[in-house]
Amino acid sequence: MKRVLVLLLLLTATSGSLAQDSLNVSMVDSMFTSWGKVNAVRVSGEHAYLASSLTGLRVIDITNPTLPVEVGFVDTPGRSYDLRISGNYAYVADGDSGLTIIDISDPLSAFETGSFREPDIVDYFYDVDVQGDYAYVANDSSGFVILDVSNPYSPLLVTAIASSGRAQDVAISENHLYLGQHEAGLDVFDVSNPQQPELVNHLQLETVFDICVRDDFLYLTKQYPNSLVVFDISDPANPSELGSVDNTGYPKAIHIDGDLAFIASDYHGVNAIDISNPESMINLGDFDTPGHSSSVFALDGFVYVADRESGLRVLDVSNLMQPFEAGYLNLYGSTLSVEIAGDIAFVNRGYDGIYLLDISDPVSPIELSHYSTGNHFWGGVEVSENIAYLVQSYVGITFMDFSDPENPIILNNYGADYHAYNIEVVDDIGFVVAHYDGLHILDVSDPSTPFEISTIETPSFVNAVAIVSNYAYVADYLDGIYVYDIENLESPTLDTYIPNFLKCSDMEFDDANQLLYMDTIPGFSIFDVSNPTSPIEISATPVPTGVTSLLLRDAYLYISAYVGGLRIFDISDLLSPVEVGYYNTLGTTYDVALTNGFAYVADQSSLMILDVSLATDVGDATSQIERPIEYELALAYPNPFNPTTTISVALPETGDLTVTVCNVTGQLVTTLADGRAGAGTHSYVFDASGLASGLYFVRATVPGQLDSVQKVMLVR
Repeated sequence: MKRVLVLLLLLTATSGSLAQDSLNVSMVDSMFTSWGKVNAVRVSGEHAYLASSLTGLRVIDITNPTLPVEVGFVDTPGRSYDLRISGNYAYVADGDSGLTIIDISDPLSAFETGSFREPDIVDYFYDVDVQGDYAYVANDSSGFVILDVSNPYSPLLVTAIASSGRAQDVAISENHLYLGQHEAGLDVFDVSNPQQPELVNHLQLETVFDICVRDDFLYLTKQYPNSLVVFDISDPANPSELGSVDNTGYPKAIHIDGDLAFIASDYHGVNAIDISNPESMINLGDFDTPGHSSSVFALDGFVYVADRESGLRVLDVSNLMQPFEAGYLNLYGSTLSVEIAGDIAFVNRGYDGIYLLDISDPVSPIELSHYSTGNHFWGGVEVSENIAYLVQSYVGITFMDFSDPENPIILNNYGADYHAYNIEVVDDIGFVVAHYDGLHILDVSDPSTPFEISTIETPSFVNAVAIVSNYAYVADYLDGIYVYDIENLESPTLDTYIPNFLKCSDMEFDDANQLLYMDTIPGFSIFDVSNPTSPIEISATPVPTGVTSLLLRDAYLYISAYVGGLRIFDISDLLSPVEVGYYNTLGTTYDVALTNGFAYVADQSSLMILDVSLATDVGDATSQIERPIEYELALAYPNPFNPTTTISVALPETGDLTVTVCNVTGQLVTTLADGRAGAGTHSYVFDASGLASGLYFVRATVPGQLDSVQKVMLVR
């Protein structure tokens, strides 16, 4: 009997930064670059700085406010939520990844200088304010944190203070800190001694959103009712309310510009309020924006709006009676999946629908057509002959005839009552993964009139399916794998139950690229399923960064590795798969498709086109790769360094490589590599941000082949 293999992919939510950007993989192009949701905006000089959820800090030239232009960015590891500009530095509240400090002295060449990411301290950094040598950070349920940022390359913890509620906003004024705690109101701390902050007052307010301090006044947006409230803080320990005014919408953030307050009012756009008399403020009206405004910054007659899904909007408010949008820059959208049929790529862009691209020249893809789904395109795309099946979650499945890819025709929409997640089409039969609605088996021989044959239900909900001969492997998210005999499609019968394999999210086998995702063990496993009812595990390989999808081509496995970009494994030796290439992308990698030596990666933040030809030749010892002739730990460069240096290790053959860094006492500082590495030269970046100046020891080992140590000097 012909041996059939199943690849079991184990999904994990583990995150972590990578030691290098790529190995044997290079980018040739990218499309659909996206910021994700824009959460905050600050303006300094001729540049606006945006905190974007997907790609960190974005730098926008606003010399001409009517034509904003992006001139740079610095990717951060978390989902940037807020930022402050102080001097030549931007301080980014980076969610569960802590605080990132970025040098913006040259906005066109901004770079990260240091960070604070201590997992025992960081809960979720929502907001940050900076005064002098200290950064004050709202840390969600864990209160607030004070950091010494006198050396932006090495921020240090001063203290962490618990609070009574969820700390989501912070403002500092001289020796007093004002902490907004959402439903728990406002706390006032005396921080004249940063090491021992003292709570001096608490104001019980309903749902505090944002705080802004100007001179002796504190401006606060709140809910119930939606309003702006002003306090006299001439005596900081005893704030006294002066007045309030109702806000048109859902008040999120506030910025004061002279006698005017501008409030980001979520789905109501921007609200303008005359605050010249704090005891009798006047609501001047609002200006609607396309998205959900989350942050504002007013300067010189313009209001810059972080409009979440609609990017940066620039409002001309020189005449408050007739404000208008003067300019905008929007790079929003999520690239969620990609499928290839011949020279046509189908790209799922979430809310933006699906794009058909001509990829006959991978370096210069051409858009052929665009179909707007009108709904969030959550699911995948399946292609069979000239029919594309677009899976749209609660909207069902759209059947598209793309015989003419420049003018595709929608034939039908089916299954609007499903929670459709994906579809597998085999011999005119569609197997629809519909989560809580089970697995639906459809006859799709006539795409214009599909009809249901039967349904398979599992205890929790179906997350994936794979078809092997006359068997369907059905993954129940919380209850393992059910193997059904589907020879009689009208009446499938349960044949085998495989427990323990939980949270599977995809499956595909051998010639049909069968994969199975799980998050109990990070990585993938290879199973022999020559007997479909009794799969046998051959091997298991970890992928520490997490995995979201997997594609098998010949002897190589292409993995969308969540925050780890694209990873490529040589699986010619089924017992010992070896990673032969990778490319660390900016966003969260969801899906990959392959054709002619190019990988098309749906990276949420963009569609990336990667040349993987070198990686797929590593295991074959072809002439395209010049293998090292001996094992060697090369000299680190630069050395001395501040704060990063690159360490390279040459391997003439595949081996188990470990690269570590220790301090002068022998204490392990970091591990740069620990696992199988293919033949070639591997480069790793040692980032010493946050470490003390001095001598460090880099050690590279390959059992029986290499054990080499060298000194590197960190000089601040």
